[in-house]
Amino acid sequence: MAHRSLRGSFRRDPPGRGSAGGRLRAAFLGVTIAVLAGSATAQVELADAGGATASPASAAAPSGRASAPPAEHERARAGAGGPDLGEAVSPALRFRVAEAYRLAVTAVRTRPACDALFFRLGAAGEEKLAATLYRGGGDVGACLRPVPAFTCVGCRQTVVCPSFSRLSCAGGAAILIHEALHFAGLPERPVQPGAMSAAEITAIVRRSCSL
Repeated sequence: MAHRSLRGSFRRDPPGRGSAGGRLRAAFLGVTIAVLAGSATAQVELADAGGATASPASAAAPSGRASAPPAEHERARAGAGGPDLGEAVSPALRFRVAEAYRLAVTAVRTRPACDALFFRLGAAGEEKLAATLYRGGGDVGACLRPVPAFTCVGCRQTVVCPSFSRLSCAGGAAILIHEALHFAGLPERPVQPGAMSAAEITAIVRRSCSL
């Protein structure tokens, strides 16, 4: 509407002042265009500023939930209250493993030197303990030898042998930490020449974890 009223006022300009009116009209239009352009630029700058400080909804995960943590962390949370015991573990052995597991978790939580054994392998002691699946070995395989438990390097399954039930609580906790270190990647002699022996690993665990 403002533009129509302005055109009417220019038509009423006396003859002889047409050139001056034209210059005035051009000047006014130039100012109007500059004002409109400045307003548009300000709106764009405000929009950009708002985008820089606010998190857009599109930045959220498509499902609306945070991305799932690694499977090992899920298992660690699930096993935080006790060991993950397979069905083949006998009732008597379950009690001994659970008792030793609680002491092992306490040791890696409260003894920096104990958790440092895992840190050197790029792992966390409590997570490795909680993510371990304990299975009963019976009187077959490696359990025929005088070993309380065994674990393949890098594997989350630890086979618990019947002789584990003859260990003290502290001795059992040391063995569970020993096996969790194998899960974290620690090799052992004679399978890995130059590595520590089983007895040496257990001795270091007992000393570092005050067990």
